[in-house]
Amino acid sequence: MSVPCFNHSRAESVGVCINCGMTFCNDCLRQVGHQLACTKCAPSVAGQMQMGVQSASQLPKPSLSVPQGQAAYNTPSQSDPVRFMMGILLSSAIGIVGCILIMKILFYSLFGLSYLYILVGYGIGWGMWAMNGKGGAKTLIATCLIYILSLAIAHLVYAGDLLAKEQAIGRAMSLTAADAFWPVVQRMSFMHWICVLIGFGSLWKAESRDGGV
Repeated sequence: MSVPCFNHSRAESVGVCINCGMTFCNDCLRQVGHQLACTKCAPSVAGQMQMGVQSASQLPKPSLSVPQGQAAYNTPSQSDPVRFMMGILLSSAIGIVGCILIMKILFYSLFGLSYLYILVGYGIGWGMWAMNGKGGAKTLIATCLIYILSLAIAHLVYAGDLLAKEQAIGRAMSLTAADAFWPVVQRMSFMHWICVLIGFGSLWKAESRDGGV
């Protein structure tokens, strides 16, 4: 036996209103979204559905930030090698210019400022850190090599200056700057090399300021 429409007793019902639960014929039902509602309840059902959509759109989006205390592991970006090379160039410029300047001051003033090697070492480490934003074993090795190379170049320049001075007065005419390099290294004071070693420490301090090794 068929169920009659709630509004029309002689009409056969074809569905149930989602809101009031009464049965209705085809003329009395409306499609609201994926639901059926009677003509009386349809506006109310439509309004509730609209409010539900708005509420869902106002929900907070999931955060992509890393919670405090947890480490973030990122794959290396393609710019990392470029930044590393820029760090090498900046550190090399600081190291070579700084070390040569110290030896030039020693040559022309005969007064050593070896403690400035501490500042030069820090500058080399800072140059690498400024470009990479982090420390590490790779950058530490690179900066130490840059410091050693800068020291070698500066002492070679100093040896060349001394040799040129001697040759100007007719001495050591057959020698080259490379020949004079080792005697120059040997004549440097104990405090000179202590300051050079402290420079390695300040280099490490500047390069690994974020604690990464």
